[in-house]
Order: sequence, then structure tokens, then C-alpha cells
Amino acid sequence: MIMNQRSDVYYKAGLELLSKRLYSQSIACFYYSVLQKMWYSLTVSPLRPMAYENQNPLDENIHERTLENITLRLNGRKDIEKINELFRDKMLPLRKKADYDSALCSQEECVECREWCDSLRRLLDERFRPKAA
Repeated sequence: MIMNQRSDVYYKAGLELLSKRLYSQSIACFYYSVLQKMWYSLTVSPLRPMAYENQNPLDENIHERTLENITLRLNGRKDIEKINELFRDKMLPLRKKADYDSALCSQEECVECREWCDSLRRLLDERFRPKAA
């Protein structure tokens, strides 16, 4: 449950930073909100749940491995394509720009990133609901 709460904290921080026009920092928060949501989703997955301890979050390839673990647990090709497109093809390069590039991110990029974040968080919530006790 902690990863889900962290996802929410990152998301709220991203919104606050966006309102303060700190776009690069906001983008990083939206990205990590999705990554935390993915880790949570893997722990509650109805198909081969994976304990957080087994996800090895300190590995340098954790972003790609987490994405692969998520897509392996999805049935719909559209869902897989959407997650790959939004997370790997759009959010990851923008987060790298925000963290490592000397160029500042724009408001437009930040707003797009928030929309991708919203879409991914919603999709993950829909596809990876925790089992009822």
C-alpha cells in the first residue's frame, strides 16, 4: 500500500510544482508517480503478483524491467501499446530531459506529462485492482 500512497504524494507534488511554474521538477514527480503506481500494481496483480521485495527497485534497469513486468501481466494489446507509448516513449524521455538536460521544460510539456500520468494511473487502477479480502 505504501507505493500507492507514494504515487499519490508524487502526483500532488507534481501539481503543486506545476502551479509554481517549476515544470522540470513537476515532470519528474509525475513520472515517479507512475513508476510508484506500477510497483504497487505488480504487488496486487491478479496475474502472478510480485512482492515489492522481489521487484529489486535499486537496479539501474528498474524502469524498463518494471514496464516489462507490467506488460507481461496485461491481456489487451491496446493496453500494452498504450503503456509502452506513454511511459517508455513519452514520459521517460521527457523525465530524462527534465533531470539531465540543461534546457528547461516548457509548460506545454509539463501539462502533456500530467495528462499522460493521469491516463496511466487510471489504466493501472483499472487493470490491477487489489483482490477483495
